[in-house]
Amino acid sequence: MAMVAEMNHYPMPDKVLKLKHELDLSSIQIKQIEEINTYMHRRRLQIGGSVIGTERTLDSLFRTRKMNDGALIFYTNRYGLYQGELKNAILQACLATQKLLSEKQLARFEALQKR
Repeated sequence: MAMVAEMNHYPMPDKVLKLKHELDLSSIQIKQIEEINTYMHRRRLQIGGSVIGTERTLDSLFRTRKMNDGALIFYTNRYGLYQGELKNAILQACLATQKLLSEKQLARFEALQKR
């Protein structure tokens, strides 16, 4: 889900943290990127739980033959909303991470990703 960000030089926070020594991140940068990564992870879990709940509801409605057009529209739209929230959380993390890195660190990160 982060492809659009990563292709345009907005790295995922977990990938940056794995290379913290090679990128010579300051302790402040590390702390801030860890916070970004923790928040993103927490949002992924929250949203994932909502997606699973929606899937279970859809399954139950179909299995019990209680599905109707209105319910199907409602739950599939809800599912799409959750997918959008997840993508937003991931891309927000990439944006915030990119803002914390210097141009030199970004260039080094890109070079390290290519090897």
